[in-house]
Amino acid sequence: MIVYLCPVCKRTEDIPAEVVLHFDFLDEGDPRFPPRFLCAHDCNVYMTPLKFTGHLGYTYRTDPKTGLCQTLPQKSSR
Repeated sequence: MIVYLCPVCKRTEDIPAEVVLHFDFLDEGDPRFPPRFLCAHDCNVYMTPLKFTGHLGYTYRTDPKTGLCQTLPQKSSR
């Protein structure tokens, strides 16, 4: 499970890793942004993962206190 955090209400939601990876793989957008899901508690904002590494090697981390998501670049293959 990948734990997602709402930056407004601070509630978390467990989303199956297979679902997150599927959305990550299908997304042809900017890899600097993780797969996001709307908060189920009427906050009308996107939740981001506390920690997730996508199929392109980018790691996403959300600070539980601020709700801000940071994207760490993919690791070099050298």
